[in-house]
Amino acid sequence: MLREQRIDLAIELGPHPTLLSFVGAVFADEGPARVASMRKGERDSDVLLDALASAYLAGARIDWRAQMADGPGPRPRLTDLPAYPFQRERYWFQARPMPAREQAPVPGSHRLLGRRVRHAGTARLYEAMVGADQPAFVREHRVQGRVVLPATAYLDILQAAARSAAAAQTWWWRTWRSGKPWCWATRAKRGPCRPCASRCRTPPGA
Repeated sequence: MLREQRIDLAIELGPHPTLLSFVGAVFADEGPARVASMRKGERDSDVLLDALASAYLAGARIDWRAQMADGPGPRPRLTDLPAYPFQRERYWFQARPMPAREQAPVPGSHRLLGRRVRHAGTARLYEAMVGADQPAFVREHRVQGRVVLPATAYLDILQAAARSAAAAQTWWWRTWRSGKPWCWATRAKRGPCRPCASRCRTPPGA
């Protein structure tokens, strides 16, 4: 009988769906949409809204304005969905490199050594922003077309770190000639001042 009537929507009115499974057994194919009006353990208003949505998807015409007329709060507004299918395309802003900005020096801090970072340890840590165009003079110092921080800048940083950590303000400097590039790392420690770095000169074109 149900097959002969060619129904496309079956709604069960009762405290819990029990007959909808028999409706599905009658049809060999998917059959009509089956909607329950109430379910045990669930709030009636939520089940009813879900039933209305399922009926609407099945092709039923729902008077949404009448359904939303009761209840507290502002009345919802009906909005038409776009008539074209969703293409699911993403529109994200693409990250792009930006030139580094000049940092304003902290009063009392060294331009290259930067600001001192407070932490739980006993070592002195400093933080500074150094890049291809920061500080500004770095962009003018190039070796084989590449921006390189001058060796004198490292010496200036070492001197500032040692002066900040040492108890005395006496300095000794040595000068030698070198035809090969060099680099080193050092760590300033508390205690009497002693030679910690030396200036270096390289032959022209090195």
